[in-house]
Amino acid sequence: MSARPDLVETGARGVVAAVRWGRRRRNWLSVLGLLTILVVGVAYLLLDTLQRDPTASNIRVEVELAQSGGLLPNQDVTLRGVPVGRVDSVRIDDEGVRVVATIDAGIRIPADGEVRVSSLSPAGEQFLDFRPAGDSAPFLRVPALREFFFPTQRSGSTLDAIGTAFRDGGLWGSVDVYPRVPCDYDLPRAAASRPDFPEPFINTHCKNTELLVRGAGAVPRPPGDDTNLPAPGSDPQARTDPTPRGPKTIPTPFGGPDIHYN
Repeated sequence: MSARPDLVETGARGVVAAVRWGRRRRNWLSVLGLLTILVVGVAYLLLDTLQRDPTASNIRVEVELAQSGGLLPNQDVTLRGVPVGRVDSVRIDDEGVRVVATIDAGIRIPADGEVRVSSLSPAGEQFLDFRPAGDSAPFLRVPALREFFFPTQRSGSTLDAIGTAFRDGGLWGSVDVYPRVPCDYDLPRAAASRPDFPEPFINTHCKNTELLVRGAGAVPRPPGDDTNLPAPGSDPQARTDPTPRGPKTIPTPFGGPDIHYN
């Protein structure tokens, strides 16, 4: 007896079992198929139609032109006619036209040579074309170290900061050598979040004669003038009179739970 019929029967049973399994889960398989079509479609649009690779490493290059030549954003950037990037923006200023382009970082474009705006046809379809004179270095790159030490687009530099900090045989820095000693007014302190809007204290005078507190009490006065001190017999914790209320006064009712304050 041959084993061939057994193999055919085993294969047929496997196909039938797979079909039954898929039929029981046809909803999930339909969703999976739609998601697969969506992913493939988006990838096709990005990679092939729009020529945008999210995983690619790019560099930004600014080109100064005398005239735009009809160049517009989202048009191609080429190296001797081969697409290597896209035009991000075209700006016009007092010095001419500035074109910012995004180029594939893996493409080594020599820095010498010329850059021009070319057309695919007399009808238009302009693109920015790099025409280097040779294939040797230096190449276009992001001048991170040069901009870090010798900036051209910002004020100051790292070398200036280092030279300012390390000089005259020492390390220099800005330090406030004058301590700021607060005055203890000997008044009860409530929480800053107190929701009943208390009136301010009247006798907020600093008793420490060694401190010169900024305010009316520090101004020059005639000899014997003691109006900067509390009145004799006055309540040291007295507050000002309540704020007058009128028809246009915004009400400030108590805005919290009933808590005892000092």
